[in-house]
Amino acid sequence: MPNVRNAERRRQILEAAIRIIGRDGPGAVTHRAVALEAGVPLAATTYYFASKEELFNEALTLSVQSDLSELEELVAAVPSRIASVEMFAQEVARFLVLQVRRRRPTVVAQYELELEAARVPALRPAARASTDAYIRLCEVMFERAGSSSPSGDARLLVALMDGLLLDELSAPHPRFTVAAVARQLQRFIEGLLGVARADDNRRDGERAVRGKTG
Repeated sequence: MPNVRNAERRRQILEAAIRIIGRDGPGAVTHRAVALEAGVPLAATTYYFASKEELFNEALTLSVQSDLSELEELVAAVPSRIASVEMFAQEVARFLVLQVRRRRPTVVAQYELELEAARVPALRPAARASTDAYIRLCEVMFERAGSSSPSGDARLLVALMDGLLLDELSAPHPRFTVAAVARQLQRFIEGLLGVARADDNRRDGERAVRGKTG
């Protein structure tokens, strides 16, 4: 029981830190501010987290757990062979839009902490681990889509996903919808998979045949 209580208190403190970071930025985080936000004694925050870096490291890890779990569920639900690029794009777009709609403060906190890692080397292993986790999941999607370079394609897709989310977080747009995002993603994924080029070649071939027979 003591371990359960300790784990619950630790999580309570981390969730409070994430709320503060999402709302006010990393600079607003102090042991006192976190204790007040979490509704725990000040001594509890210093007991569980001796330094701000330690608190930030675990907060970053926790901040990505929910969306990684959702992405894992998405990957698990996708057939072992993806039927179309359109389906691939739709699933990723749905994931991105739901992150912004349901978890906006936490997603903001996540990016704030990843940017903090640019200044604080101690945070870089946690930042790298979170990015690598996204890449591994997207790599599975590309494998099922028949990519010849699933790892490289996954890395590029994650970079695009980050760009789309950051753009929407900093300058929200009313057209950030599943349909609109899916169209952007589909063109990108088609390019990575060579689908667009193959379609162009097929259409060129058909035109050439029509020209000879016409």
